[in-house]
Amino acid sequence: MYRIHLMPRSCTTYQFWVPCSRRKSYLTFLFVGYADRIQELNSLPVRSDTLRIRRRKSEIEEELKRIDGGIKVFQRPKVYVKINA
Repeated sequence: MYRIHLMPRSCTTYQFWVPCSRRKSYLTFLFVGYADRIQELNSLPVRSDTLRIRRRKSEIEEELKRIDGGIKVFQRPKVYVKINA
């Protein structure tokens, strides 16, 4: 079992420790997604304020908040993921 050997003693049975290499790959994935959403938000027209554009802008802002939360979690030196039991 790969996870059991990497688990520190502070882990419970319902969570596992994310190795540093995996944590960094998640973090780069999140940074790329964040940059893509920022680029998409900046490409929206400023002058035309239709319902479709306002809705898309709010969707992008919600995605940015969610991605920002993930970035805050994976920037920590130790990350534990809870297993749905």
